[in-house]
Parts: sequence; C-alpha cells; structure tokens
Amino acid sequence: MAGQDFPPFKDEGQMHETRSITVDVEKPGALRLVSRIIQIFFDITVRPGRFFEQLSEKSGYGKALLFLVVVSCFFSLLSSLFVFKDRPLFALIFFLNAFTMPFVTAFVLYLVAMVMCKDTFTYQNLFAVTAYSNVTLLAAWVPGLAWMTGIWKFYLVGLGMARMGRISGMRAFLCILTCAGILIVLANFLQPVLKA
Repeated sequence: MAGQDFPPFKDEGQMHETRSITVDVEKPGALRLVSRIIQIFFDITVRPGRFFEQLSEKSGYGKALLFLVVVSCFFSLLSSLFVFKDRPLFALIFFLNAFTMPFVTAFVLYLVAMVMCKDTFTYQNLFAVTAYSNVTLLAAWVPGLAWMTGIWKFYLVGLGMARMGRISGMRAFLCILTCAGILIVLANFLQPVLKA
C-alpha cells in the first residue's frame, strides 16, 4: 500500500476507515530452526497426544529427520562431556547410536505393525513418531536419567502410534512390547559380533 494516496478528509465529523499495514519480518534460518525445535519440545512434553494427532496430517521425512539430527547432536555433545578419554570418538559413537536407533525402531515397529495392525502404518509414519519421540534425548544425557527417558520415549512412541493410527492404547502397548523384545534379542545377538 506504499505510495497509495487516500482521499482527503472533507468533513471533520465524517467517519473514515483506517488501514494498518503489517509487515512480517522473517527470522533468520538458525533462529527459526531453534524456535521450531523449542516449539516441538514444548508440544511433545506438554501436549504429546495433540502433537501426534496433528502430525498424522502432515508427517514427512524432512522435518522429522532434521529434528532427529539436532537432538542427536545436542545429546552427543553433552554426553561426551562426561567422558575423559577420546572425547571426539565417544561423541561420534553417541551420535550414531542416537541417530540410527529411530530408523531401526521404526523398521521393527513396521514389521510388528504389519502383523498386529495391518494396513494402518507406513514406515514413514513410524519413523516420524520414533524421530520426534527422541525429544527425550534432550534430558537423557543427564547422569541417572537414561532409564527414565527410555521409558518416556517408549511411552511417546506408543502414544504416537495410538493417535496417528487410531488404534487402541492396548494394541499400541503390545506393539511396543513386541518391538522392545525383538530389539533386546537383536542386541544380545549382535553383542558378541560387535565385541570381536
């Protein structure tokens, strides 16, 4: 509306419409990213059910993957502070573990869901749920909190499945329990291979 002339006032008593111009000032990219991560953290911790319901309408790899990278970096950097030798190596190991587990968990959950709730989930949906549930990494680096954040993460995954897939809480719990069992067996199977 810049440069537009408005008609002059003819009468002091006459009512005139006033117009206001608002300009949206975009935040710089890094600030926008930090703001979005804080918003996601707030939504998942305060209103996780609503977050996952809204996620089902617009879920995709991009945003979930970016969120996962950021929280995995945060977790690995802060966790490595408690390591006194080979800190960069351990930071890399922490990052790889935090970053890859949602992919593995989503894959196992997808296989379980194909049996227990057929045609309900795609791998992409389950990856989004597991990636956003890794918000727990923002607290998992604190010594002594790992077991609590692990339970919180599986709760969020189950809630996400129930809200996105519109399945019962009991069915989501059974999927999570089965997935956890498979992951434990897989970890025990791979442990001797990794030690060698």
